[in-house]
Amino acid sequence: LRTLQLSHNALTELPSSLDRLVQLRVLELDHNKLSTVDMTVLGKLAELRILSLAHNQLTVLAPEHVTLRLMKLRTLSLAANQLVTLDVQSWEMDSLVELNLTANNLNWLDGQLSQFPVLKKVELARNHWSCDWFVVQHLYPEPNLESLPFTLDADEPGQCEHGGMMRIGQHCCATTKLPGGSIDPYEDKWSEIGELERKIQKLNRTMHEGSTERKKLLESKYTDLSQRLAQLLEKHRAVDETLQRLETKVNTISDDELATLERELNGKMDAIRLSVEEKWNNTLLNRTEDGTRSAGNWTLQTTTELERNISSLRSQLESSMRQFNLYNEKAYRQKAMLDRQSADIDAVQGKVANVLQRHNALHDRIKQELEPKVDVVLGFLGDIAEDSDEAKYPSP
Repeated sequence: LRTLQLSHNALTELPSSLDRLVQLRVLELDHNKLSTVDMTVLGKLAELRILSLAHNQLTVLAPEHVTLRLMKLRTLSLAANQLVTLDVQSWEMDSLVELNLTANNLNWLDGQLSQFPVLKKVELARNHWSCDWFVVQHLYPEPNLESLPFTLDADEPGQCEHGGMMRIGQHCCATTKLPGGSIDPYEDKWSEIGELERKIQKLNRTMHEGSTERKKLLESKYTDLSQRLAQLLEKHRAVDETLQRLETKVNTISDDELATLERELNGKMDAIRLSVEEKWNNTLLNRTEDGTRSAGNWTLQTTTELERNISSLRSQLESSMRQFNLYNEKAYRQKAMLDRQSADIDAVQGKVANVLQRHNALHDRIKQELEPKVDVVLGFLGDIAEDSDEAKYPSP
C-alpha cells in the first residue's frame, strides 16, 4: 500500500496497524478529531513522502523529545489545529520541502527552521507567535526575503490590529506573552528595539562606507603630498650640492686665486718700477754735454711697452673682480631660491601634518563617541536576549 486517505472520519487516534504499512508514501488524516498523535508510530513509516494532519484538534505531538526520523518526507501539514508550542529539535527530515503550520495557537517553535536543509516553503500565518521567536529564528527585524532559503506566507491585512498584535515583516506577533504564559518584560518596547537595531545597522554601514571612502581620500592626498615632498627634497638636495660647489669655488677664488693674482700684480708693478728707475738712471748718466738725452736710451717704444703692460695688468685685475662679483651674485640668487624652497617644504610638511592630525582626530572621535554607543546598544541587545532566554526557560 502506497497511499492511505483517512480524511473526514472522526478518528480520535491513529489506526493500530498503521505501523505495519512500511511502504506507505502518502498519509492523509485531515478533518478528524485527533487531539494527540504518537510520533513513534509515524517514525516507522520510513518511505513516507506526504503527511497531512490538518483540521484536527491536536494540542500536542507526543512524545516530544523522541527522535522522529523521516528522511524522505517532503510535505508536512499541521494546519488548523490547536498547537501552542512545537518541538522539532529531534526531527530529522533532510528532504522536507514544505511545512504548513497555519491557523494554530502557536507562539513558539523549539528548534531552527534552518535545520531542514532543502526547505523551500514555510507557512506561519494565523498564529500567536512571540516576537521573541522571530528574533531567535533571525526573522526579526524585518527579514530580507531575497536572502532567505525558503518562501514565507503572510498574515492578512488588519489581522494584527484585530488580534492586538504587532506586525513584523509579513506576520503578526504577540509582545505581551512568551512560551509558557510568562510575561514579556519588554512589552511594547519591541518596536523601539527593532527601530534601534535598524539604526545601528545603518550606522555601521555608514561608518564602514564613510571610513573606507575617507581613508581612500586621505591615502590619495597623503600619497600625492609625499610625492611632492620627495620631489622638493630632491630639488633641495640638488640646489644644496650646487651651492656647495659654488661656495667651494668662490672660497677658492677669494683665498687662493685672488691672492695669487694680487702677488703677480704686485710683482709686475715692482718690476716696472725697477725698470723705470733703471732707465731713468741710465738716462741721467748718458746725457750729453749740452744737456740732451741720448736718442738710443729712452725711446718711445719702451714707454709704449710699459703702458701696454700696465693696461694688461689693469684689465686682468678688473676681469678678476668682475668674475668675483658674478660668483657672489649667483651665490645670493641660489641662497634666495633655497630659502623659498625651504619655505615650500615647510608648508607641505605642515599640510601633511594637518591631514594626519585630522585623520587621527576623526579616528579618535569614532573610537570615543561611536564605538562606546554601539557597544552599549549591543550589550543592551545581548541583555535582552539573555532576559528573554531566562523568561522563556524559567528555572524550576
